Amino acid sequence: QDNGSGNLVIDTNGAGTYLMHGSEIMASFVADGAVGLRHDNSEKLATTSTGIDVTGTVTADGLTVDGTATITTTGNETQLTLTSTDADATTGPNMSFFRNSSSAADGDQTGSIFFIGKDDAGNDTTYGGITTHIVDASNTTEDGRLTISSIKAGTSTGTLHVVSGSVGIGTSSPLYNLDVGSGSGSNSINIFSGSTDTSAVYFTDNTTGVGSYIGRLGYNHTADAMIFTTNATEAMRIDSSGRVMIGTTTEGFADYADTLTVADTNHAGITIRSGASSSGSLYFSDVTSGSGEYDGYLNYSHSAQKLTVGTAAATRMTITSAGRVGIGTSSPIANLEIEDGGTSNSIITKIT
Repeated sequence: QDNGSGNLVIDTNGAGTYLMHGSEIMASFVADGAVGLRHDNSEKLATTSTGIDVTGTVTADGLTVDGTATITTTGNETQLTLTSTDADATTGPNMSFFRNSSSAADGDQTGSIFFIGKDDAGNDTTYGGITTHIVDASNTTEDGRLTISSIKAGTSTGTLHVVSGSVGIGTSSPLYNLDVGSGSGSNSINIFSGSTDTSAVYFTDNTTGVGSYIGRLGYNHTADAMIFTTNATEAMRIDSSGRVMIGTTTEGFADYADTLTVADTNHAGITIRSGASSSGSLYFSDVTSGSGEYDGYLNYSHSAQKLTVGTAAATRMTITSAGRVGIGTSSPIANLEIEDGGTSNSIITKIT
């Protein structure tokens, strides 16, 4: 027991000094070397030439690291765990990356997490990363960007960007809630479902009921059919043969008229709406070029208000705005006029 007021000095001529209880070493002090603290005769903390070496688990009320820190393990166990025992379910363990700058500016990086491994030549390679940037540092109107990147063909590539509430895949400047692509090259979205299941994109205005599936674009892999849904009801489908059915799931007359079927439980029809000085037409074709593209046709001229019927790429019958029917002539002078190809052999029928 030392009741003095000065310093307690323990000096030795040996290489080290030990604090012991019986045969158990509690602390060791080596001249020009390490200082070690032990628990149950097992060293847990030792100083080194570069810092300290801790064996076991560190429990602390807080930790501030001024510099860098590395956690190393020889196995695949979890190296860092954040645990919260707070009963408040609205939050959980948190990790913060704080760029403490007095001159924050647009474009500043606020933090990164990198995933690094070796390549087959032994080089350190960053295979992926998560990075955040300031987009707008203006007070009360701040915007930010979070980027998830991955390496592609040896180059780190920003793959997904969350910017001011919008998501961009392949672009760091999304204009809408979700943008895919940057305006160059080909871009695709793949929905990969089972061979007997359905892939779909939904358009909703509610989280429950009909509003949660009121609009849908779906592909039925069992039937190999593309299905369009409006107001929660199938409106159109394209079947595995490329046939289009509107208002029905059953194709029309199979021999000649099943490519397009339009159906309704009430009246059904098709409207061709053209400009006031233009024409609306229905063409029958058996080739992709030449006169065969209009081998047969129905044409309505809105400017002349007349309907023409063509066969063999030529007009055969005309119904004028006055209701006159011309066969072989486009300008009938009677309610029904038939010409066989020349004025000398014309047949004119007039009904008054």
